[in-house]
Amino acid sequence: MLVRHIARPMLGSIFIVAGADGLSHPEASARAAEPLVQSLVESAPESAGRYLPRDPQTYVRIHGALQLAAGLALASGRFPRVSAWVLASTLVPPTLIDQAFWRQPDPDLKLQQKTHFWKNISILGGLIIAGIDTEGRPGLSWRTRKAAGDAVAAISSALPGVEPASHSLQAKAAELGEVAREKVPEVAEYARERGAQLAETAQRRGSQLAEIASRRGGELAERISERGADVASAAESSRRRWFTR
Repeated sequence: MLVRHIARPMLGSIFIVAGADGLSHPEASARAAEPLVQSLVESAPESAGRYLPRDPQTYVRIHGALQLAAGLALASGRFPRVSAWVLASTLVPPTLIDQAFWRQPDPDLKLQQKTHFWKNISILGGLIIAGIDTEGRPGLSWRTRKAAGDAVAAISSALPGVEPASHSLQAKAAELGEVAREKVPEVAEYARERGAQLAETAQRRGSQLAEIASRRGGELAERISERGADVASAAESSRRRWFTR
């Protein structure tokens, strides 16, 4: 993209200039870096401290060389993400050493250092964005998840007894169909046996119900005939009372 070809040289230009200046004129920055270098040498283990240089200008030149090399790489588009993270790491020490405005008693110098401090913070944010820019390609996290998913799928397919979901469903359906075909004759035989028993029970209960109905019907008819004369006499008496008034 054209924007990247323009923005990367702009972002790397300040580091190219600062790196070249640190290599050619390390004296000014060495005075500010001397307390940090002394603290580093004193806190290092004895086995490693003997190999560390004591001259602050040496560290300033190393710092300048890193900034110059990484600035050129970012500006040219060679290893832009790696160079952006290298530049970000070289930006933190001078920001905390040279621009520590909270330790400055002079108000004018404090304001100047405060401006440079936040300017460096803004540049650091731009370097972080450049360090995670994948130029539209899948990032490391996506590729890691994709590789993990592919590995799980490959292992699952290689394990014995593990089948894809569609094959498992088909196997279950075939198994259920086979069981149903085996059970059909048993269900039919059971239905025939129970049907004969039900028919015999219905026939037996039907004769019993007919006998009960015949007996109860005679008793009911006899009672009706007995009560019929009384009902007729009561009706005749009522008719005479109403119509003779």
